[in-house]
Parts: sequence; structure tokens; C-alpha cells
Amino acid sequence: MNECDRLIEAYFDGSISDADAAALSAWLKADHENTRRFIALASFQSSLVDQLAFTSDDFKEPVVDESSAKSVSRDATAPTRVLRLPAAWRIAAAVAILATAVAIYFLIISQSEQNISPRSTSPVATIIESTGELIVDDSFTYAGGEYPAGRYELAGGRAEILLTNRVGIELDGPTRMHMRNPMNASLELGSARFRCPPGLKGFTVHLPNGVRVVDLGTVFHISVGVDGLAEVFVDEGEVEVFNPQGRGQRLLAGRSVAISAAGVMADVVETGVNPALAESILLYLPFDRKRGRFNASTASIEFQGDPQRVAGRFGDALRFNGNRDALRTLVPGVEGARDRSVACWVRIDPVADSIKAKMPLIGWGKMSATHAWQVSLLINNAKGSVQVGSDIRGGQDLADGRWHHLAVVVRDKNTQIFIDGALVEEKMAPRLNTLVSDPASRPIVIGQHIDETSNSSFAGEIDELYVFDTALTESQIGVLIQGATRSP
Repeated sequence: MNECDRLIEAYFDGSISDADAAALSAWLKADHENTRRFIALASFQSSLVDQLAFTSDDFKEPVVDESSAKSVSRDATAPTRVLRLPAAWRIAAAVAILATAVAIYFLIISQSEQNISPRSTSPVATIIESTGELIVDDSFTYAGGEYPAGRYELAGGRAEILLTNRVGIELDGPTRMHMRNPMNASLELGSARFRCPPGLKGFTVHLPNGVRVVDLGTVFHISVGVDGLAEVFVDEGEVEVFNPQGRGQRLLAGRSVAISAAGVMADVVETGVNPALAESILLYLPFDRKRGRFNASTASIEFQGDPQRVAGRFGDALRFNGNRDALRTLVPGVEGARDRSVACWVRIDPVADSIKAKMPLIGWGKMSATHAWQVSLLINNAKGSVQVGSDIRGGQDLADGRWHHLAVVVRDKNTQIFIDGALVEEKMAPRLNTLVSDPASRPIVIGQHIDETSNSSFAGEIDELYVFDTALTESQIGVLIQGATRSP
């Protein structure tokens, strides 16, 4: 018998002490399921009492023979007592406990009814457009179709939804969202942009960590990662973000807030870049959908193939399919033997032991033995390592399906490779001489070999990608790992 069962039994047989009564009350308050169970048992016990109750003539109270310290009956023919009736103080304690249980039970039910908005059974949304497979409660959708509240899942691509109250929702797959009614949605995973019409206030998005985002007449974007990390960005107007304890924080246009899996909120630096490193950045791609297709430190970006935005390490990430997906830029990169740094988060799906591949991550320069600079990931025997140039390699076990932070630093021709903040390789590159001004040189390319004739492409996900024209220190790399878009 566990402790809770012992307390309940003591309560019903009348032997409960003051200390046990207090413990039982605490147990009832701890979980409403405990309260439900107690009330059910109380109802059952009441039925037993009704069926087994005796009148005062049915039995005689036992008396104690002080000389023998044994209970004897004044009437040997009296029946054995089935239930012991509690003393007056025990009755009072029992009544108090039961009253507490019932009060807690109905309070919880009342709060649940207030916090959980009823699910609408009539159509709440019209699918405007979808470039991927959008499923509503296991049924495929089509443009122009009207759909009720339920689970909306987008495996890939993009979808645009218009609610009956004129709230527009743009989804970037993979995204999972529950629509309860036109005024309440729950974003469980992925990325969504919400556009509320003028005059409509109170549209609410619930997040898995217990946070609520309440619209106050605005356009805002929310992303939720697989690890529970979330970010809210306001494009226009304002929203109010409530933590799980109900404390609110208002966000105006251009502001962001990062939210941990536990619901702890922290302001995001408006520029998206840690101020201490901002002046040294050549390129920064967080891949978050904030303004336009994604937020970048340069507008000179061209998509090749169809990289997909997915839930990333911080906010959104970009997934490359390994079949010529790439990003081309007009950023020339770092020239000659000058110091440089590249840092990003990567995630590679587990691969079979037989797979061997060289996947270019980022590179620039003129394609030759010494005039190009490229960082790649090598896959061999289900392992993944980093390669810089042709002969500098470091790290292992990167192809495990988890996010890893990579940083490559060149300082005075000395190349360092950091994985998850730890230095794993260091080697001189005496012939380093990257050409960026030559007509045949290529600006920074992401996800594809700088040799256009090569079929090598990156397969996996990239998030928070930086290119610096300076050599980062180990502590600065640590800042990036903690989330460079978060204020220090």
C-alpha cells in the first residue's frame, strides 16, 4: 500500500491524525487527478455507508475492561461492527478535507473551461495557396477549400490560410499547428506568420512551453524549434507575450523575444547580431522569416534549387537536399591570406556505413589548388568530419542527426577547427592565397562546390551562418553558441 492509499484509508475508517489530515490535503491540492480519485472514493464510501449503516439498536458500543485492557461487549449477541465511526474532531477534519477536494475540483474545472477555448465545428479556414502537402486532420487539402478547426500539418513548402475573421496565416513547412477556433491557434512546431486585420484584437497563439502571444492589431512571426526554443518577432503594430505564470511583456514593431523550452523570455538584439562582433561581419544568415523571405545582412542572395525553411537551432534553419540546392551571394569573401572565420550550426541526418561523400558547406575564390577557400563536411563510415581546403581535417560523429556548432578560424595562416566550442584541429596553411578580385573568382557560395562543374552538394540543415573578416577567439565562439542573436 502506498502512502496516498494509506491516507485515504485512514480518512475513511476514521483513524486519520492531524498530521495525516494535513498531508492528505496537500496531496489533494497537488494534482486535480488526485481530487477526482478522492471524490470518486468518497461517493463509493457513501454508498457503502447507506447500505451497511446500522441504527443504534443494531449494535452496542464496545467498552474497555481496564483490568484486562481488552474490549468486551455488553451484549454478546450484538453484531460485529463493520465501520468505525470517527470521533467529532475527526469528522470535522474529514469534512474540511472533502470540502477542500470538492472546491479544488470545481475550481480546476472552471479554470479549464476559461483557458481552453471551445473547438469550432464549422469551417474556420480557407486554403488560399499551398506549394506543399497541407493536411487537416489526416485529410489532404486543396486551394479554395474550407476546413474546420483541427490539426494543420505542412510537411514541406509553404501554405497560406485565411481564417473566417480575416486573419491571414503563412506557414513554412515542416510546421504543425492546431486551430481551435478563429481566435485561437496552437503552434507546436515550425514557422508561421500571422497577419491580423485592423480593428481585430485578441487573436491568440499558444506555444508548447505555456507561453501565449496575444495580438493587439499587428503582423507577427513565430518560430518553434524541435528543442522547444521559440522566437516571436513583430513586423507591424504590437503583441503581448505572456509567460506560463501569466506575466505579460509588450513587443512593438521591430522587436523580438526569445523563449526557452521552460517559458523563460529574453530580448533579442534588433540587428540580429551580437554588437561586439557586428563590425567584423561580412555575411550573416539566420534564415528566420522576419522580413521578406529571410533576414540577412545582405540583399544579394540567390536561391538555387529549392532549399526549405525548417525549424532550426534558433528560430528557423534552411534545409538543403544534397541535389544542387544552394545559396549564391554577391559577397566576395576574404582575400589573400587575411584572417577570417566561418561559424554556423549544422545538422546532418544519420547515414549508412557504406555512404562516402564530400559535402561543400561554404566557399569562395578562384577554382585552383591555392586560390580557393572552402569548408566541407566529409561523410565516411557513418561518421562526419570537417575539412578545410584539401588537407586540414578535424572532428567526428557529426552525422548523428543532432545540431552541432562548427567554427573555422584562420589566424596568421594557422587554421583552427572548433566543434561545439572545443578546438579539435589546428594546422598551418602556408600556401593560403584566396583570390576574390579575379574575374574567374566566385563570391561566397553556400551548400555547393565553388567549382560549377562539380555535382557535390550539401545535404542537411544550416542555421545562424556567419562569415567574419577577422579571427574569432574561443570566447567569441562561445557567445555564438549561446545564441548570437540573443543579447549578452
